[in-house]
Amino acid sequence: MWAIVPLKSPHLAKSRLAAVLSPDDRRAYFFELAQRAINALKATRGVERVAVITADEEVAAFARRLGARVLQEAVEAGTAQAFASAIEQLRPHALRRVLMVAGDLPLVSSRALEVVVDASTRHDVVIVPDRFRAGTNVLACSPPDAIAPCFGPDSYSRHLAAARAAKRTHCTLSLDELAFDIDVPADLEHLRLQSRVAVEGLPVLRARLEPATTAA
Repeated sequence: MWAIVPLKSPHLAKSRLAAVLSPDDRRAYFFELAQRAINALKATRGVERVAVITADEEVAAFARRLGARVLQEAVEAGTAQAFASAIEQLRPHALRRVLMVAGDLPLVSSRALEVVVDASTRHDVVIVPDRFRAGTNVLACSPPDAIAPCFGPDSYSRHLAAARAAKRTHCTLSLDELAFDIDVPADLEHLRLQSRVAVEGLPVLRARLEPATTAA
């Protein structure tokens, strides 16, 4: 099984956090999260290779240093299009299954990813929604084109509908470590209230959470 992580250009990442993170911090945060995702996938049993799809040369070099296979995207066209392009580029490998993982999950772990990998041996489509059950953070497909990826607003319900329409066996997994992402400042506060233990190795996040924790 191959895993695919889409990564945009760092200067485009996390723009909705501009009110609380400087451009330099948002850039550092982007690379912290990307590294965590790639490393977690490399440590996940059942994942043979990790591929990063990107249109950014700096990100491509970064991914190669971490041992990921780089798939080139001609232009940045959105997460769903990136996944679709990656699956097409990997077609010559005759993969039986693929695991699509968002590159911005601060709590991601190999333990949680292995739950998804295991479920993908029994279901054609495995969906891990975000904590609001609106978007999709992880999607496993067997075969890779079981359904078309449609990441973005309301993608969870759209992935479910696609699996049903295609008569694919499917399941939903609610996994805290994969359900949480940080897109807006309120998400930082939510993470602070949960625990800072899980953000070890993410110094930008830890620095942002430290003042609030100390004040408490």
